Formats: sequence, structure tokens, C-alpha cells
Amino acid sequence: MEITETVDLAEDIRNTPWIVEKIRTNKNYAQNVYAALCNIIWYKTTEFLPVLKGNNEWSCTWRWAGGFVAEIEGQGGDYMDWYCSGIKGSLSDEEFSDLTRLEQEEYLNIKNNWHGEGYVAGQVSEDFAKIGWKWKEYEDDLV
Repeated sequence: MEITETVDLAEDIRNTPWIVEKIRTNKNYAQNVYAALCNIIWYKTTEFLPVLKGNNEWSCTWRWAGGFVAEIEGQGGDYMDWYCSGIKGSLSDEEFSDLTRLEQEEYLNIKNNWHGEGYVAGQVSEDFAKIGWKWKEYEDDLV
């Protein structure tokens, strides 16, 4: 079997209702999807794609990834809702204590559950593997 079309992880995500639902209902998961789309090469596995003429790899920019997650989330946001969300600063003890309890909880949630761009969280890796995608890092530092 030969396939001449290029592969598209974004389309596969859009067409997988349970992944879309996770993005829409779990902000941590949505951020982890954004982080996993950045600076990573995703490729369709041969189990799902026996022979491919052309390229079976897929990647995108940080800006595009942010826009994609915002689109899937369906809250009327845009790429800036996610862009650079993996780059977090740290608060001093004094700054942390000045926050309200709700702000402290949100800060700790982000600190403990959000990942830097180019990090593929286990749950995202497992979920994307279920729809036929694996990942690899770029081979050079020019990304």
C-alpha cells in the first residue's frame, strides 16, 4: 500500500474526539499538548502507515502550536494564550506569600504541571501514540 499524501498530526488530533475533549476540559493537558508540539518532530508510525512516498514527519512553530491549541480549546482565544507558556519565572517566598490563596494554588499548579516548549509529557506521548504518532527531538540546536 502506497500513500502519497503528507501526514498531518493536527488533522489527526482534530479528528480524535477524546483528545479534543481532554484539551477542552483540562488546561494542564492543553498546555502539555502545546509544549509537545513545539521543537519536536512528530512522525507517523509504520504500524499505521506501511509505505509512505514523501515525508512522514510533522512539526510546527511555537506560534502555530499556540493558535492550534487555542482553536481546539474553543474559548475564543488565540496563540498568545499559550505562546511561551512553558517559560516560567520563579517567585521568591515573599512574592508567593503576597499572593491570594487562589493565586498561590494557580501558581503551584502551573509550576508543577506545565512544561517547557519541546518537552513531551508522558500522557501526551501515550495519547498521540494511540493515534499512530511518535516523536523525536531535532538533531541540532538550530531550532
